[in-house]
Formats: sequence, C-alpha cells, structure tokens
Amino acid sequence: IMSRIFSTLQRTRKEKRMSQVQLGVRLGFPQSHVSAIEAGKVDIRLSTLEEMAQALDLELILVPKSIASGVKALLSSKQHPVAETRRWKLDDD
Repeated sequence: IMSRIFSTLQRTRKEKRMSQVQLGVRLGFPQSHVSAIEAGKVDIRLSTLEEMAQALDLELILVPKSIASGVKALLSSKQHPVAETRRWKLDDD
C-alpha cells in the first residue's frame, strides 16, 4: 500500500510540473527528504503524508473494505465521474 501511495505522490508532483525542490519548499523539507519519501526510504508520520497530499491537491480517504473494489474501479475508470457525463439534452425549441 505505501509504495502505491508514494508513487501516487511522485506521479502527481510530476503531473503538476513541480520539482522535488519546489515541493520541499512548500513543506519546509530539503529536496533530499522529498526524494527519500517518494522512494519509500523513510517511514513518515501520517501528518507528513497529509501535508504532502494537501500540497499536491490530493485528499486522503479511508473506505470500508466492503466498497473498496467499487471505489477502485471508479478511480481507475477512463471515464470521468458522473458530474461530467451529460445526462440530459436541451430541447430544440
């Protein structure tokens, strides 16, 4: 689980075109610490993980196991959430 979390942090940072240095500045960490976190070389506190997530516009959530597979399927879907799917059509009047 932690390796997936760290790879998500790294992937999101790169998608935002943010360097490790820039993320470190936001968090008050040296670049080497950001690198070590992304590589899974340090055991970070939950508060540090939360700070990193917030700095990258991510949200940490816990879901019950009973719905985890549905949530994973929704998150891995190529389609966007229902809010972006048009479910109505304007009349031509």
